[in-house]
Amino acid sequence: MTLKHQNFNIDSLFPVNLILKDKRCKIIGGGKVATHKAEKLINVGILPTVVSKKFSKTLLNFSEQGLVTLVKRDFEDEDLNNIFLLFIATDNTKLNSYITDLCNDHNILSCAVDNNWHKSAFITPASFEENGLTVSVSTGGKSCRYARLIKDNIKRYITTTEDNEFLVIGTDFRYLHSGKREQLHASINNPEIPEMLSNIIGIHEFMIVNTCNRVEIYALTKNNDNIEKIILKLLDFNSFEKNEYFIKRDSEAFKHLTLVTSGIYSQLIGENHITSQIKEAFILSENKKWSGGILKGCIETALCISKQIRNSVSTIIKPTEIENLTIKYLLSMTDINISKNSIAILGTGQVGTKLIEELLGHDAQNITWFYNKHIPMSKNSKINLCPLTELNSKIHDFDIIISAIKVNKPYLTEKLRTDKNVSVIDLGMPRNISENFSKNTIDLEKLKYWYRKEICSIETVLPTCEKIISENIINYEKIINSLKSWNKK
Repeated sequence: MTLKHQNFNIDSLFPVNLILKDKRCKIIGGGKVATHKAEKLINVGILPTVVSKKFSKTLLNFSEQGLVTLVKRDFEDEDLNNIFLLFIATDNTKLNSYITDLCNDHNILSCAVDNNWHKSAFITPASFEENGLTVSVSTGGKSCRYARLIKDNIKRYITTTEDNEFLVIGTDFRYLHSGKREQLHASINNPEIPEMLSNIIGIHEFMIVNTCNRVEIYALTKNNDNIEKIILKLLDFNSFEKNEYFIKRDSEAFKHLTLVTSGIYSQLIGENHITSQIKEAFILSENKKWSGGILKGCIETALCISKQIRNSVSTIIKPTEIENLTIKYLLSMTDINISKNSIAILGTGQVGTKLIEELLGHDAQNITWFYNKHIPMSKNSKINLCPLTELNSKIHDFDIIISAIKVNKPYLTEKLRTDKNVSVIDLGMPRNISENFSKNTIDLEKLKYWYRKEICSIETVLPTCEKIISENIINYEKIINSLKSWNKK
């Protein structure tokens, strides 16, 4: 770790919390500022002594309540005897300077409230206490007004951190078919959406999961209906009927996250891609500072439980990945021969890369791999690498086109339609290929429907999953309860 020294031309300030129990604290001065310092000391259980020829009405009232001891006279050097901490708050700058020098000579912690603060042992930041939480803000004496502004804003934020809840709002193939879901996939890709969410007081942490099957936001928020309404509005869920999306809270939200992470809520039950997609979504949100330790703890706990679920149900289900499913489909078609047909793969992401591996494993001899920004590292002679911009001129060369690129609207449209009887598989969401591009187009939803009849239903494995979650959900509850009961210890 590299340490960086402060500029030695400015005051070096080190933040601390002083333990003042059984310590003698005194204030020199009886005006408005002295009164404020007395209030601060009283609030932490100290009964200060105040020395001054005049006292504010508040100090006199404090004295009647037995909260302060008032000594009505001018300052005397003996006032420093056996003193641990001293506030110097007279309206006499020279006197304040003199007292500060005496305190330094006698190693007494002192704070001068005027321009002599530079010679003091400490300064008091703008601070407040809220429900057992103490927050202090300091500008190093440069601007008290700015420190108070920040303090007041933090205080407003602190009040929204009570009654927190873990929340998930989303939809997937079970609630909304791909045609209607496309607009959600597209709108949530708008970079302004998460930036707006991150600036809403009451939304503490969040991540967005946007995959071919689902659009979801996981968030730690204040338990407030208005927060929920804002999220629904920003993410465009208000465009749909209430039965076309879901809202889950606390343990139900965590259970949902665990079942999603384990692949149980996927169209292909038990598929593994969703695990890495959840991890990638969180890494992005963490890097963007949309999320922090609480959400991270929830996700790590869900990942741990989902691993147990996968191990327990692996003998029941026959999990497959989208690239394996694509190859299964091609092999089932009597008019397709992978080893002889000319194949175009669009996209160099995880799915595109895995498709190349699978095709080579099935002896494909003629593959053109189209990339957009990143050129894939491949030296296989059976693969021809091409930029996506050249697809238009080569579109007539292929018998099979498989697309897995990230776009907000179809990339292959009727304008590029070929007379050749090309077989098209669209793995994108939103769709990469318009319906009128080819008669032989199968999209992701149809592909999964074709395969789903061969695997078990979710009802077969759900009781096992729920049992594992119930046995381990205490780890999630510890995380959430640590926010709700921290000041009751």
